[in-house]
Amino acid sequence: EDMVLEEFEQMLIAGQYVSQGGMEFARGALEKAMGWATFNGHTDVVKVLLKAGADVNRRNRAGNTSVIYAASKGHSDILELFIRMNADLLPRAQSDLTLLVAAARSGHSEAVRLLLNSDQAHLQHRDSALRAAKRRGHRSVVHMITSFVRVASVE
Repeated sequence: EDMVLEEFEQMLIAGQYVSQGGMEFARGALEKAMGWATFNGHTDVVKVLLKAGADVNRRNRAGNTSVIYAASKGHSDILELFIRMNADLLPRAQSDLTLLVAAARSGHSEAVRLLLNSDQAHLQHRDSALRAAKRRGHRSVVHMITSFVRVASVE
């Protein structure tokens, strides 16, 4: 797997994909690869694609971004990487789910924690996230959201 990743990175940096179909082809391939890598939790591939200039905020044909995939699939290491690079954390999926609700309804407590602690305002969606977590029986997520709300209201 490391050899394949290394070879892919070298081809990407060398402009191999640009010469095969022009800049639009290269951009499309890069964005599709970013969506796939994020959706499947391949952190190393995501890092390579970011180095190559992939845009995590760009929407695919389904209307989703890589940030949405990271939150909804619970890939916390990738989500944390996106947060550190100031990705847009307020997009809604095509289904109108926010990142916090998507992470909460799937029971991804680490992703929920990262989003609640991020600089961008997720508190406005906490009630929806709390309902989604309760409905699906994700007790650790329910506890995390209610604890966070209590701490935030004290400060």
